[in-house]
Order: sequence, then structure tokens, then C-alpha cells
Amino acid sequence: MTGKINGVTLDEESINRFWKKVNVTENSDDCWYWGDHCLNGGGYGRFNLKGQIFNSNRLALASSGVNVKSFDNVL
Repeated sequence: MTGKINGVTLDEESINRFWKKVNVTENSDDCWYWGDHCLNGGGYGRFNLKGQIFNSNRLALASSGVNVKSFDNVL
């Protein structure tokens, strides 16, 4: 299942590449850490998808099949 982020469709290759950069913790209440050096000013990971840069929290939601729009608040 793939979603879209700002109209850009996530393909399986991009989703797999994205999740390889996420350090998922065993405790579901804990934060998951971005395993790449690219962060924004708020500490969120940044990911290049088809030439556009997106925050990792937004991509995580879109990878679950949700269509994320630019005005959606994603924590």
C-alpha cells in the first residue's frame, strides 16, 4: 500500500530506501530515530523523494497509505 505526499506517489523502492534510514525502537512509546545525517531545524529527518525534500515524519505516514497534503499537520 502506498500513499502520496504533496501529490508525489511513493513507490516500493522509495519506501524501502526510506525505512532503511529509520531506527525503530523496541518500545512502541519511544521515538524512532532518523539514521541519516540530514535533519531540518526541528530535528526531523529529511528525505529526497523524486527530487523533492520531505520531512521523515510525513513520509512515514504516507508510506502507510495515507495521502499527506502540504497543509496537513503530522507529528
